[in-house]
Amino acid sequence: MKKFLLMLLMSASAFAAGGFELAVNVPVLVSIGLPLGNGEKREVSGNANSGVTVQLGYGAYYGNGLGFSILGELGYAYNTFANYYPDRPNKEVTTMAFDTLQLGVLPKFNMDKFSIGLGAGVKIPFSGQIIRNNEYSSSHHSIDYIDMDFRYIQSSYEKMWVIPYIKLTFDFYTASFGDDSSTVGGRSDVGIGLYLGYDFGPKDKNNVGSDSFNIGAQFSYRLRPINFDK
Repeated sequence: MKKFLLMLLMSASAFAAGGFELAVNVPVLVSIGLPLGNGEKREVSGNANSGVTVQLGYGAYYGNGLGFSILGELGYAYNTFANYYPDRPNKEVTTMAFDTLQLGVLPKFNMDKFSIGLGAGVKIPFSGQIIRNNEYSSSHHSIDYIDMDFRYIQSSYEKMWVIPYIKLTFDFYTASFGDDSSTVGGRSDVGIGLYLGYDFGPKDKNNVGSDSFNIGAQFSYRLRPINFDK
């Protein structure tokens, strides 16, 4: 299967103009924590996610505004998994927040100024916090923090401590994918789009943990394909 996909990509690119492509993306997301496992009763709660990723790879242009890109992804992601504990006093919400190294791949289909991407990869936590928010009354609440380092994360989440993810992106750019220019500056543009993603959160040895569904906006800077052999 891998050989077939590689042959298909190589044969398609042989009939297309293309070359090096680069994009920098900043998502601003709402994260909805989804509790999993048979531990203490938990309910859905929300928080915020963000980060910055650099995408590098090859983009091919086929004419009529159509193109295809295969990009590797490297960056930093801030991921949260928030749950509400209804049986605890004081309306407690606990959030697991992780600083992660993001590694993935993102194939994209380009149509004039629009781009659709379907990607997957893994986020590797290297630090984080456990944040407990207790509301005693409308005017009185407390927030407690527990810092997590890499070793703490590995030992606490024995079942799975990395964060696999999938995502779907819809972007609108200021220039068409096929716009040609002889200069690097002439091939750059900016974009804004919709980000939909799902993170498979860390699980302890009893397979108790949380996943999260993420939705929000994504802001991008893109360098369209450049063939440096020309």
